[in-house]
Amino acid sequence: MNNPLLVPLEKSWGSAEPHVATVIQIAGDEAGQAMPKRVEKNWGYELHYRNDDLYCMKLLHFNGVDNTTSADITDYATSMHFHVIKHETLLVTRGTLTLEVIINKQPTIFLLEEGMAWVICPGHVHRLMALHGPVDIIEASTRDYDDDSVRIG
Repeated sequence: MNNPLLVPLEKSWGSAEPHVATVIQIAGDEAGQAMPKRVEKNWGYELHYRNDDLYCMKLLHFNGVDNTTSADITDYATSMHFHVIKHETLLVTRGTLTLEVIINKQPTIFLLEEGMAWVICPGHVHRLMALHGPVDIIEASTRDYDDDSVRIG
């Protein structure tokens, strides 16, 4: 059956900056397909769908540990860090995320499975790790600034 309202969309993960392929403008804002910017990382990659004064939205993909992965933690984990300004919520959409945080000066490990989320406020020291295979996370946050992360290990 031919549906005249059905418009095929194209996958694109190579934009220089995240943007909207505008379908309509309403009161000065845009609606349409989000075209992400891909950022390669040692542990996988990020797809930045939006990063502006309204909000930031990313998909973080961790390759994860397997039998061929090196012993270098940077191949499957972020550095231990905190954000000065950014407030974020991490939603695990695939795999099991190992989350290391500092609570009352003590390192603490949590395992977050698919469908589980964690809120990280400014100053909350954390490291994300894919110790049990590949992990995908949706990050929703306030605006992400390059100089907002303080790496501590």
